[in-house]
Amino acid sequence: MKTETYKPSVQIRTTCQVISATCTCPAGGTPAFCKHVFALLHAINDYITKKLYEAPTEILQTWHQPKPVKMVPQTAEEVFMREPALEVENEIGFDFLPNLCYPCF
Repeated sequence: MKTETYKPSVQIRTTCQVISATCTCPAGGTPAFCKHVFALLHAINDYITKKLYEAPTEILQTWHQPKPVKMVPQTAEEVFMREPALEVENEIGFDFLPNLCYPCF
């Protein structure tokens, strides 16, 4: 494997038109049509389309944020001035002590 490093460079207008491209590889004369220039242009395209210029710290973290409470607010009278729960269950017809029969031996 070669260890030589090539240095491509590209000049681009704000309208995304390539003005010039060069590379230090043997195929990279002016205008350069080598794979190194293509890789550089592809990396610039990814950088812009994936918005890699935004730092991750610009976005607030969301995993420790409290979840919104899905509860209907009630007045204190509605909470504390209710009938006892036992009376409500008796209205339903629940028998607390059904006819218990203990066998006698």
